[in-house]
Amino acid sequence: MTEQTRGKLLIVSSRARKATAAIGSKLPGVVLCKYSYETYSLEDVWSDIVKQVKGQKMELISFLLHGSEKEIFLCEVGMMKINLTSLVSDKHVKDFFTALAREFLTPEGRIDFLGCYAADHVDGGLIARELQGIVKVPVGVHRNLIGTDIDLEGQQVSIGQLFFNLNTLNSIENDLLKVNKDKDKKLKEYEKIKIVGKGAFGAAVLYRKKEDGLMLIIK
Repeated sequence: MTEQTRGKLLIVSSRARKATAAIGSKLPGVVLCKYSYETYSLEDVWSDIVKQVKGQKMELISFLLHGSEKEIFLCEVGMMKINLTSLVSDKHVKDFFTALAREFLTPEGRIDFLGCYAADHVDGGLIARELQGIVKVPVGVHRNLIGTDIDLEGQQVSIGQLFFNLNTLNSIENDLLKVNKDKDKKLKEYEKIKIVGKGAFGAAVLYRKKEDGLMLIIK
């Protein structure tokens, strides 16, 4: 099986830090399931996966979610998260991943979590090991979108290389970094007042300009 024909599913939460870069650099043939973290339940995520996959078996499933040092967040509805406690005691989370592996993964498949803060901490490795015991396939938790190298038919290939055009990914990330730096520089002229709204793609924040008191909302 070639890299082009290998079944690959990318599941992206609207709250993931690098969602824009990941989606913008996704390789042709990668099945994309993007969902709203704030409004989707775990059942909604499952339904979207079923619609996008259309019965195809995947060899690689990667998640791009947001999280902390100790946990990875799935859905705000029901407060669904992946941590050492939920993987032991939360039936919904355990059943979701058990069914995901059973219904959509080949026996040689694997599950990876990209862009995870937990990867830099001991809980990341423990989460991967605990989940691997549930789904019975390799599980990886990685700090960036490239991930680690895996062996595919005798060749060492990074997870990210199988999902993204790495040149495009690097270009988008550099552009976003520049935009964020420019935004941070401009915001030094303003005082943050309060959050006035939240949506699938971030929060709307009310600011006051220090120089003249001008009020504006920035998303």
